[in-house]
Amino acid sequence: MKRVPRVRVACVLAACAVLLAACSDSGSSARIDGDGLAGTWTSGKGAALTIERTPQSFSATGLKVDASAYPDCTGELDDGGWEFYDEHGLTSPAAGSGTQLVLAFPAGRGRQSSACSVDVDVRKKSGRLMLCISDYADSTCDSGIYFTKEDGAPGR
Repeated sequence: MKRVPRVRVACVLAACAVLLAACSDSGSSARIDGDGLAGTWTSGKGAALTIERTPQSFSATGLKVDASAYPDCTGELDDGGWEFYDEHGLTSPAAGSGTQLVLAFPAGRGRQSSACSVDVDVRKKSGRLMLCISDYADSTCDSGIYFTKEDGAPGR
């Protein structure tokens, strides 16, 4: 039986550790209700979301997303409405809480020339809630755009 060199084993283990650390950067999935969502959320990249509970609306400043993931969301996105995804994976104004939501930017408002929507995941890391934009459905928080609530919303 051929022995695997220790250096190779160490390299494989180190690579696995790096991959696991990268995957854990976005924290774990968390649930939030409309009251917890309401308020101002800021990113470290100069973007901000001010979310209103009633009506289910928001305003955004400095928010730009990957055009290859969201081809209809060009330029800086301004304002619109939001809804949680329900247990069936559909957005619903009646869903009172969720682990994912959609930000919908209607055509003709602000600088947005065509309607588009952006998926947002609710995450919990180090006891704090955060929102992150996911460019692709199978990749949580892959955009690198993270928001934390200005009042320091604790995790629930």
